[in-house]
Amino acid sequence: MRKLFRAAAILCVALPATLSGQVLTPLQDAYYVPGNASNLGSAPTITVGSSGSIGLVQFDLSSLPAGTLQKATLTLFIDKVNTVGSISVNLASGSWVESVVSGTTGFPSQGGSVGTVTAAVANSFVAIDATSAVSGWLTTPGSNNGFMLTTGGGSAQFDSKENVNTSHPAVLSVTMASTGATGATGPVGPTGSAGGIGTTGPTGPVGPTGSAGGIGTTGPTGPVGPTGSAG
Repeated sequence: MRKLFRAAAILCVALPATLSGQVLTPLQDAYYVPGNASNLGSAPTITVGSSGSIGLVQFDLSSLPAGTLQKATLTLFIDKVNTVGSISVNLASGSWVESVVSGTTGFPSQGGSVGTVTAAVANSFVAIDATSAVSGWLTTPGSNNGFMLTTGGGSAQFDSKENVNTSHPAVLSVTMASTGATGATGPVGPTGSAGGIGTTGPTGPVGPTGSAGGIGTTGPTGPVGPTGSAG
């Protein structure tokens, strides 16, 4: 039987992902001393560790382009080191306002850990991977209350956004990846060539002659019939 094959090529091309980098400066930053009613939101530094002071930094993520988060890095500038040691970076759990927060009112509780940085050298930058934190905020924007900085043994002062001297506020560097639209469907491929007709196979050999049938045996003589009556 003659068979016909058709080749069809359907091509859907996804354009490669493109990366978009954004560097964000703080929406608000502050620090407070537990038990102290003073608001320090306008201070030029974010002091962490001295008298148990706690720092807060929050970024507005609404300007980030749509796409998938690839990387987020929080970078802080150490203005002064009081005690060499680690500084813990956590999520702030609860809203706060820069111009209101103090050690007696308006401060958030400490959330999950982001990681730690080491305060060792003044006038230097320290960075920490904040990808997981930012990913959570992008998924649930209402959970973005920023970062909380607490002492892990160290004490330091970091530049705030109000610092006009060294002017190195905290920054959040974010890389997003967006996938291009799917390309148009490609044309149908050419029809394949028809299959050939197969050739007739050779005639098979003649089979052997069967054996001759045997001669049957003579049957027995039948009985003599009765004598007829006299004429």
